[in-house]
Amino acid sequence: MTNQLTTQASRLNVTVLLLVSIIATFINIAHADPLSQAREVESQTNVQSQRSQVVIDQDTKEINQLKTAIEQKQIELDNLTIYQQHLTDLVISQSSELISLNQQIDDIKVTKQGIVPLMYHMLFALQEMVETDIPVRITSRYSRLNALNQLMKRADVSEAEKYRRILEAYQIEMDYGTKMGLYSGQITLKSSEVRQVDLLHLGRITLVARSMNNQQHWFYSKPQQQWTELNESQVSAVDQAFAIAEKKQAPTLLSLPLSLPINSAWEKR
Repeated sequence: MTNQLTTQASRLNVTVLLLVSIIATFINIAHADPLSQAREVESQTNVQSQRSQVVIDQDTKEINQLKTAIEQKQIELDNLTIYQQHLTDLVISQSSELISLNQQIDDIKVTKQGIVPLMYHMLFALQEMVETDIPVRITSRYSRLNALNQLMKRADVSEAEKYRRILEAYQIEMDYGTKMGLYSGQITLKSSEVRQVDLLHLGRITLVARSMNNQQHWFYSKPQQQWTELNESQVSAVDQAFAIAEKKQAPTLLSLPLSLPINSAWEKR
């Protein structure tokens, strides 16, 4: 009997242990499923968050690029606006300049119509001056006059250049009247003899000549319009004048024969 009770007790203990084990297993299973699910949800959330962050980063990058592009376009728009205003100002200025140029062209036409007759009058006066003056460098002066008359007929030379050349000729004529000059040339004596001589002029009031051997001297008389031989008393002063012109002697006061009468000399001045 005791053995039976012991056996039954042992079986009961084994049964209890199995039940406890089964219950524990079910409890572990019941606790294990929600934890795994939570971990799975957390893992998926993390992956989704990473994906979302990648999208956010990409969108942010694109937004910054668009912002930079917009700023660049705004700068280009501002520059174009300034340039357009500049062009508008240029067009306005060019329109005003065009009106001014047209007016100047009209004025030039009027001026040209007036300057051409003026130049011919100046040439006529220049020729009259040469013809009535003592024959200082007479060959070059007539050559210059002929060249100017030919120049006036040329279509390839501007009116401004013609006018400049005429003024230049007047300046040369003025220099003849204010300076001492020395040059070589030919003179025709009373006997119609042509002599090669050295000539010296002092302004337009004195014109003298000396033979190449320095032995004979003449002065030009405007009233008589001929060369007259100097007397011995005037030769020394004339030689000194030649020495001064050749820079062989310092300037000094000299008494030279006048080619013009005193009244005419003052009128020339």
